[in-house]
Amino acid sequence: MFAGTARAPITAVLILFEMTRDYALILPLMTAVVSAALVSQLLSTGTVYTVKLARRGVHIEEETLPANVMQTLRVADAMSPVWATVSPNSDLTETARAMGDGAEAAVLVTDDAGQLIGILTNTDLNEAIALDTEQTAGDICTRDVQTIFPDVSLHHALSTFAGRSLHVLPVMFREQPEVACGVLRRSDITNAYAAAIERRDSKRRLDRLSPVTSDHVRYLELRVAPESVLNHHYLNEVRITEDAVIVAIRRDGVTLIPRGHTRLEEGDRVTVISAASAVEDVRGIFSGASVPMPDGSPEAARSSRQA
Repeated sequence: MFAGTARAPITAVLILFEMTRDYALILPLMTAVVSAALVSQLLSTGTVYTVKLARRGVHIEEETLPANVMQTLRVADAMSPVWATVSPNSDLTETARAMGDGAEAAVLVTDDAGQLIGILTNTDLNEAIALDTEQTAGDICTRDVQTIFPDVSLHHALSTFAGRSLHVLPVMFREQPEVACGVLRRSDITNAYAAAIERRDSKRRLDRLSPVTSDHVRYLELRVAPESVLNHHYLNEVRITEDAVIVAIRRDGVTLIPRGHTRLEEGDRVTVISAASAVEDVRGIFSGASVPMPDGSPEAARSSRQA
């Protein structure tokens, strides 16, 4: 009965065994418990607990998103374009100019046909410059290059980085394994992972708030864009329509409870519950050329005097 109503077959077996201490019961007990759980699933999609919650308007959905995000992302989703290439005959000054700065700075050494010869990192270049030699890029580059293809998973790419002192992996065309179509840095993997987690969390929040959405109410998740006029404005400086309310602000993976002194920043994901008739007004505030100020604020007073 417990296994069928609660869908907890293992728990049911353990409970009865602890009560009886009879090993001879294990096999028939497992048969009965599995049969009860299967029949229960055929009769009802919910358990005795989830059915009660559903009657109160709380719906618990099964996890449909993959647990390992890195398995679902491909190298093509995270890689950067090839930003710098040099010929093997380039001197160190020309190579340094093409490489640029940064701990993950690197340049690909290619021949006239665009085929990869080697890779040259910032560390390799600095060591060669310290020795004050007349070597070229082809002399000091690493020719035994570890490469990767754009259709493999980021999980595989991360394992390729692991255990090696690599900062950059050339990404090669599958059909032309000698030609690079991009580069993959450790920071690219981190950024792609963070963006995927944010998208997954956003979908979860949307699913949890799906009962809120109806013909008259809308759930919106709006981002503060770099060019948005909402940047660096406090919430008490912004007038949202009376038919909408800001319920949460997501920043750097942390959910902030909105208050009057909360300041909006570039990249914030703002959760808004709005009447259907006010959706366009709310979107306009996030994409508009001016920030609507609350009545009575100093900014509103100045605008009124100027008018």
